[in-house]
Amino acid sequence: MDNQNKLDITALKSEIKLPDFKEIEVVSYSNYFDNFWDSLKVEQYNETLISTVLQMNEINNQINDYTQKKVKTELEYKHKLRYHILTVEAANATEKKILAELACEKLEARLAYLSEIIRELTQKANQLRLELDTLKTIGFNIRQEMKLWWKNVIM
Repeated sequence: MDNQNKLDITALKSEIKLPDFKEIEVVSYSNYFDNFWDSLKVEQYNETLISTVLQMNEINNQINDYTQKKVKTELEYKHKLRYHILTVEAANATEKKILAELACEKLEARLAYLSEIIRELTQKANQLRLELDTLKTIGFNIRQEMKLWWKNVIM
């Protein structure tokens, strides 16, 4: 091989520049544990989780109660409407229907009211479901962090 085909390593070495990393302070494991997962924070997380679950159960019970009331009111409304259509004296069928609906107006308003309560409770339940999902994710992350911490402590 002649000198022209040889690679000049010293010339390449001077062209390569490595990044200058500043010193990073490493946090000790005990300090890390004290800062992020002290027992008070974990206890507060558990209290929040339990409170959210209890609220969710209460709202589900209320939804069930109001749904039962709505079903009973719907049955009463239909029965009363049919009764008035058959018993009301009017010139024609349209007039009979209008008079029957007027007689059942309070039940119709009650149905609208119950439907609105159920809708609002369902929205609240959906919001709590999202919060529970978030809390489950946080709990999973805490467990994973604790596993990593214990692995590092044991090693």
